[in-house]
Amino acid sequence: MAPKSEVARPTAAKKRLSYTEAREFASMEQRITQAEETLRAKRAALEDPAIASDGPRLLAASTDVEEAEKALEALYARWAELEEKQ
Repeated sequence: MAPKSEVARPTAAKKRLSYTEAREFASMEQRITQAEETLRAKRAALEDPAIASDGPRLLAASTDVEEAEKALEALYARWAELEEKQ
């Protein structure tokens, strides 16, 4: 008796973007650009010599930079996630 030939199936069906995800993906480049600009502005504020000796302002500026970096990283992660679905 001959073995049955099996149909090769993809290991994971390629998912397509939903309408909402497609809209989000379309605007992702603009959102990343805005987040990068925000991060640059916050880094410039952190590097301002006027706050170097003002501990609370320096701490607040540092926290702002960290939050902006996290937001940018989240956008890049989401962009990669959406890119995989395309």
